[in-house]
Amino acid sequence: MLRRPRGKAVDASNAKLEKVPTGAIGVLDGEIGQWIDAPRPPLGEVLLGQGVIDELQLDEALRLQAERGG
Repeated sequence: MLRRPRGKAVDASNAKLEKVPTGAIGVLDGEIGQWIDAPRPPLGEVLLGQGVIDELQLDEALRLQAERGG
């Protein structure tokens, strides 16, 4: 994860603000709503499919989750 060093403030005074057409905001809100409501597979299945974890690791994580809550 990338982080900004502590103690350094971000200077946004030179940032350029772009004007977004009014109609575009409504379209964007609709697209965001569709994305939020879209069905997605559980994270464990994604990690398994990408080869990040194996089935034993997924089973262990699910067991711990059931045991400890979460």
